[in-house]
Amino acid sequence: MHCLGDDGRLHAPPPRLRIHDLSSVPSPYLVGLMDEFFDGRLVPTMQTNRGCPFKKCTFCQEGTAYFQRVAKKRAQQVRDELHYIGRRMKPLLEAGTARNELLVTDSNFGMFPEDQETCRVIAECQRLYGWPRVVNVTTGKNQRDRVLSAVAQIPGAISLSGAVQSLDPDVLRRIARSNIDAGKLMEIALAAQDAGTGTYSEVILALPGDSKTRHLGTLRQLVDAGFDRLNMFQLTLPGSEMCTEAYRREHGLVTRWRVMPRCYGAYSVLGEELRAAELDEVCVTVPDMPYEDYRECRVMNLLLAALYNGGVFAVLLAILRAHQISPMTWLERARSLPHGPALTDVLKEFEAETDEQLYTTARRCCRTRPRTSTGTWMATWATICSTPTGPGSSPRPWRTPPTSPHAPASPCSATSVSEPVAAP
Repeated sequence: MHCLGDDGRLHAPPPRLRIHDLSSVPSPYLVGLMDEFFDGRLVPTMQTNRGCPFKKCTFCQEGTAYFQRVAKKRAQQVRDELHYIGRRMKPLLEAGTARNELLVTDSNFGMFPEDQETCRVIAECQRLYGWPRVVNVTTGKNQRDRVLSAVAQIPGAISLSGAVQSLDPDVLRRIARSNIDAGKLMEIALAAQDAGTGTYSEVILALPGDSKTRHLGTLRQLVDAGFDRLNMFQLTLPGSEMCTEAYRREHGLVTRWRVMPRCYGAYSVLGEELRAAELDEVCVTVPDMPYEDYRECRVMNLLLAALYNGGVFAVLLAILRAHQISPMTWLERARSLPHGPALTDVLKEFEAETDEQLYTTARRCCRTRPRTSTGTWMATWATICSTPTGPGSSPRPWRTPPTSPHAPASPCSATSVSEPVAAP
C-alpha cells in the first residue's frame, strides 16, 4: 500500500504478487457488506475473472505483464453472489425503485468455458427474480462462437462488443493491438442479430498515429458493418505504457487535464470542507491530428452519438442503407449543412466546453470549481451518455491549440507547463 508516513515521506513498495484464485477473498456480498447499498440508485457490480490474456495494448492498464495471466472466481461463488443479489433486487424492482441491470467488470466475458455456466445462472435469476434485464459487460475479443453461445442463453440482455479502438493498420501497429478485419466485423454484427442480441463497438480518439481522416474512416467502417451503437472515448494515459516519458516522446503525445464527469464534490472532514475531484489526463494532439482536428472529431462523435446511437432515426438509417448510402455520409452532411438556432447553439457550446474543460496541469485543474449549471448543453449532455466528456470548468484555461504537435520533452508531457498555452 502506498502512503505518506509520519515523516512526510512517500512509502511506495513494489506491487504484491497477484491473487490467482479470486475466491480466496471473501465475497463482500455474501458476508453482508454490500446490503446497505441496495438503495435502488446503485447498480450491482461483480467480477468473475480479472486480467487479459492478449498481447499487451499500450493504451490499456491491463496491457501490462502484471495482468496477462487471468485470475478466476470459482463457479459456486459466482452462483451464490448472483442469487444473493437477485433476492435483494426483486422487491426493489417490484416497487419500481431500481434499475434492472447488472454490471460485470470482466474484460473478455463469454470467451472462457466458465462463462457458459455464469450465463445459465443469470438466466435462472431472470426467471426467479425478474433480474437482470440488462447485463452491461465487455464480451471477449476472441472465441466468437463460444461468446455467441454464452450470450444466446440470455437473449437481449448482453450486447456483443467489437472493441476495435481503431481500424487503421498503422494506428493498430503503434498501440500493439491485435484486431480483426472489417469483413469479420460484419459477420459479428449479423451473427449477433441471429442470436437475438445487440452490438456495439468502441473507438478511442487521438491514438498514436491517428488523424481526422483515420478516425472518421474507422467510424464509417463500423457504421457500415451494422453495429447498433458506437462508444467513442478519449485517450487517457495514467496506468498504461503510454504514460511513460519514452512513449510520449516517441509518438508526440500532447495531453491536458480535466475533471472527470460527475466525479467531484464537497465533503465535511473533521469539521472542515474538503473539495475533491477525480482527474483525467487525456491526449488532445498527435503529430497528424492538430487540436482543431481533434475538436472537429469530438463534434462528429457527438452527432453520431445523438443521431445514430439509440435507434431514434432507425427508419431513416434503413432507407439510407437500402439505397447503398452510408449513414456516415448522412452524418457528415448533418455537420456541414446550415443548422437551426437550437442545434447551432448546442454545437457552439459543446466546442466551448471542450476547450474550457482542459488544463495544462493537474494543479490548475484542481483550483477550479466545476460548473453545475443546467443550461441547454447540460440538458443535451445528459442524453448522450456514450460521449465520455462532461461539463467544463471556469475560468477558461486556454482557447487556442498548442503551438507544436509534439509533446515537450518532460516526464509529464504537456502537463509540465505551468501556464495556459499561448496562441501561435
